[in-house]
Amino acid sequence: MGLSLRPRGQQRGRYSLSSSDDTRYVFKQSSRSSHQIILRILGKLHPNHVLDLGAWDGALASQIRNFADVETLTAVEANVDQIGRIAKVFDRAIIADLDRLTRLPRPVDMIVMADVLEHLARPEALLALAIEALDHGGAIVVSIPNIANLTSRLGLLFGRFEYQDRGILDRTHLRFYTLSSARRLLREAGLRIEAEETSSVPLDLALPWMPSILLRPLGWITDALTPLLPRLLGYQFIFVARKLER
Repeated sequence: MGLSLRPRGQQRGRYSLSSSDDTRYVFKQSSRSSHQIILRILGKLHPNHVLDLGAWDGALASQIRNFADVETLTAVEANVDQIGRIAKVFDRAIIADLDRLTRLPRPVDMIVMADVLEHLARPEALLALAIEALDHGGAIVVSIPNIANLTSRLGLLFGRFEYQDRGILDRTHLRFYTLSSARRLLREAGLRIEAEETSSVPLDLALPWMPSILLRPLGWITDALTPLLPRLLGYQFIFVARKLER
């Protein structure tokens, strides 16, 4: 499976972890961000054993214990440079390539894939492993960027499709999804979609040059309109899915 490290003297409780020096992947503070939506979902579902696939530096997971009283928190992350950071947060950390996994650790009653599937050559293979690892009644929480967001559409309208350091056109993305194709990916993997939410464009990251006096009201407008026009304005789609009982 990969290198597995179990930190000694792990302290339970509340954590605060600053993001990695790589600013492509930072904790999104906005109330309508995918990270905040995922945390609220965990708070409602009360999982006992959480597995975070593609945990990066643990910035998201560092907040999980503040929202859900989990018993164990396990990470799988490909970047060995992050082990020092995630060891501070997780009960168990596994360094492995998600595209080459043959099994996942257990027990687990919730698996989080936050902005992960779009980075994989074989996302359906990881979903199959996740379904196999889930305890009965367990859930998978997935966030996937929306390639049909207004910003991408406008770029194509003017003949532009430029990869970026982060966001929907992150240069490390191998797959691109719309709402329809994201639903199809999960359903064809054998999952039943139980709930959906849509995150708003993180304007503070997208428009860092804009004065806060303008950014704040624009954010309110965006947050209000995004649920009404998810295919057009949605930044990421967040799904709660469970194994389809046959």
